Amino acid sequence: MISRALMLPGGSTDVALGDVDKDGMEDLIVTVSGPDPAVSIFSGQISGGYLTYPSFNISLDRIPISLAILDVEGSGEVQIAVLERRVSEPDVDMFEIFNFNSTTSTFEEFLNQPKYLTYENATMIVAGNLSGDVRDDIAVLCAGSSPSTSPGYVE
Repeated sequence: MISRALMLPGGSTDVALGDVDKDGMEDLIVTVSGPDPAVSIFSGQISGGYLTYPSFNISLDRIPISLAILDVEGSGEVQIAVLERRVSEPDVDMFEIFNFNSTTSTFEEFLNQPKYLTYENATMIVAGNLSGDVRDDIAVLCAGSSPSTSPGYVE
């Protein structure tokens, strides 16, 4: 348990925990909307708690909606998946996966993969082993086009 409150950036929309910078300690990962959308990573400390300022910021071109921590390759190293929405095209939602590069100490798009498009009205991304292999899978929750008459679905 964190012994003191940690002030998060204004516009924080989602949080997750995971050792994304590969130092053996859990980090706090926060999505931030607003004029400069980003993913902020607060590094975990040996003494407990987190740094009070982001250790890393991943700038985004779109507004973050949700994030998940996953192991895409089943290697034991985790990545960050971010569900994003373009303001100018609210019905085009997508997700990107970022991986920490230990050599350059930066986060990069994972394997230069294409951005994955989802259907409209995406509201949440989660990760887990759905297929029974060693790799994590991604599920995206989408609301129906009209919540009162159209059911939602998972992609």
